[in-house]
Amino acid sequence: MSRLLFGLLLLTLLLPLAIQARERLGPEAVEIRILDQWGRPFEQYPARRSTPTTERSYLEAKPGAPYAIQIRNRTGGAIGLVIAVDGRNIISGQPSELHPEERMYILGPGQRAVYRGWRTGQDRINGFYFTDEDHSYAGAWKDFSAVGVIAVAAFQEAERYRPWHDPRSAGKVLPRARPEAGTRGFGAESNRPGTGFGDKRRSPSRPVEFYPQARPFARQFIHYEWRQTLCRRGIIDCRRHRPDRLWGDKGFAPYPPGYRP
Repeated sequence: MSRLLFGLLLLTLLLPLAIQARERLGPEAVEIRILDQWGRPFEQYPARRSTPTTERSYLEAKPGAPYAIQIRNRTGGAIGLVIAVDGRNIISGQPSELHPEERMYILGPGQRAVYRGWRTGQDRINGFYFTDEDHSYAGAWKDFSAVGVIAVAAFQEAERYRPWHDPRSAGKVLPRARPEAGTRGFGAESNRPGTGFGDKRRSPSRPVEFYPQARPFARQFIHYEWRQTLCRRGIIDCRRHRPDRLWGDKGFAPYPPGYRP
């Protein structure tokens, strides 16, 4: 009897801790980096953080440069990722509101994955690259409502027995009203960057069952702009600096500190 009471007491103590651990998850639980074609991360410049679950940053877009989105799951459970580029879901291509009903990628505990383009089939994608908004994938649909933004919403998995999740809808995109495409209104900045629809490449995938919670535990928004725009807004320091002087009296590279020739 004492063992049973101890077991119940231990469970009672651990359950609130587990619930608190889930509630503490935020943007730091999902690592997002934008990589160039050689796998090197673009530098990101933090912006204001509006809520404990939302993180924003800026990134310099380089004209014509391919890029990829690397995401690492730092949590101890599987998570679902709704990823939108220029306001379009990168799996379905449809306008995204970062809702749990949208198509999403799934990452296991501690898993890392790289997303390199728009999914155009079960085993193929068309790559991401920086271009101007008129030549972007979203621009082809006349949708300029969120051009220049890479957005990720991360969802924990819900308990399977919860009644608001219909198992028949797993892996499907539920019908909903399609938002109207944004337009470039009077005074809007011209020649903004967007993401193009690049070359086709092989990228195998497989469907899995995942029942997301109703709300994301983290959202991250990366706003990419051309360098001159970031300079003008003071997001990066573009002041001219004098070139560094060469090391050594004869213009040759010296031996590094500690090196014994």
